[in-house]
Amino acid sequence: MSCGILFPNEKSYSKLELVEYSDSYWSGDKSGRKSTAGYIFFLGGALISWNSTKEPIVVLFSCEIEYIVALEAYCQVVWLETMLKELKVEL
Repeated sequence: MSCGILFPNEKSYSKLELVEYSDSYWSGDKSGRKSTAGYIFFLGGALISWNSTKEPIVVLFSCEIEYIVALEAYCQVVWLETMLKELKVEL
């Protein structure tokens, strides 16, 4: 009962927005040279989804890991928007 997602009241936000942030750490693992990538989503200021993973592949350039995390976040956006439409939530 003490855990949950808190959504602000309607007066706090004039429009419900889905906001995403993403970042990556290129070759952060010194032993295996694997990168870490992650993203986080907020709906109306409340955290609803996040992911942080060590990527299974070794990338040669920092722009590659940025592209990978952008694609992972985009897949999550598509899923979240579909789910919110099914719940009849307008963004």
